[in-house]
Amino acid sequence: MADVTVVGMEELGRRAAQFSDKMQKDAIRKAANAGAAVLQKAIRTAAPVRKDERPMGSKARMPGYLKAHISRRGQALREGSFLVNIGPLKSAFYAKFLEYGTSTRSAHPFMRNAFESHVKEAEDAFARTLTVEIDNFFKR
Repeated sequence: MADVTVVGMEELGRRAAQFSDKMQKDAIRKAANAGAAVLQKAIRTAAPVRKDERPMGSKARMPGYLKAHISRRGQALREGSFLVNIGPLKSAFYAKFLEYGTSTRSAHPFMRNAFESHVKEAEDAFARTLTVEIDNFFKR
């Protein structure tokens, strides 16, 4: 996966120092979720859907199950960091076989391609949301 680098962190740090800890965490959480929502939507759109209509497997997964089970989970870390994981739920474990392939099936990377083609859009959503949160703080 590609790393995302945010430019202007020094200026952001100076402005954020004026926020309370809770306001900083809320602003980062909202911005991270805005960027992650863009990637989640892109991955859902790119997720393959089985053509046949019959249920598959012991839990009777219907076509479109993978697409519907791409989730976004946020987790607050130490020192104000916020981590967002985007990907299939455990019940859609077979996504890794589609993404990376197996010994008998070639890889069809849909998550990686969706991430790489929408990372700039996600960065923009992150920046826009953070800018709005900062501006709202200074309007108070």
